[in-house]
Amino acid sequence: MTATVLRFYRITFIAVGPIYPLMTITSVSEGLSTELHTPELLDCIYGLNDRDKAVFQLIHQASEPNTTEDISTQLGCNRSTAHRSLSRLVERDIVVQQRVKDNNGYHYEYELREPAEIAQDMQTLLNDWYSVTRQLLHRCEYPTDEDSIPQD
Repeated sequence: MTATVLRFYRITFIAVGPIYPLMTITSVSEGLSTELHTPELLDCIYGLNDRDKAVFQLIHQASEPNTTEDISTQLGCNRSTAHRSLSRLVERDIVVQQRVKDNNGYHYEYELREPAEIAQDMQTLLNDWYSVTRQLLHRCEYPTDEDSIPQD
């Protein structure tokens, strides 16, 4: 007699933060039992890198909007590096970019979106992921007879 084997694909979540140690979660059950903080959650959902998460934390902790210059100075990196991270955060709709007029023309300032709005967007993405995953589970590939595992 042979057993029917469902083939599942391994999903690896890697959450890395400038403050938090490397965490590799290799299963959903392990992920549910691991304490995630906001930077790891943003990494998991939006695929942010270490610099992006450091920029997020600076903007989150700031009492007023930041410029690219502010971010690059605080992180000790080039303006172009800070700008790339800011652009990714704006693109993912985590940070809001505002054009501000000044004596030299204008500059951009960056602020965090409302946390409730970010949380709602993440919930929507997770719901969409769940829906797609559920459909994939319903279409799991069953092995041929050669792939079956004999039972003792």
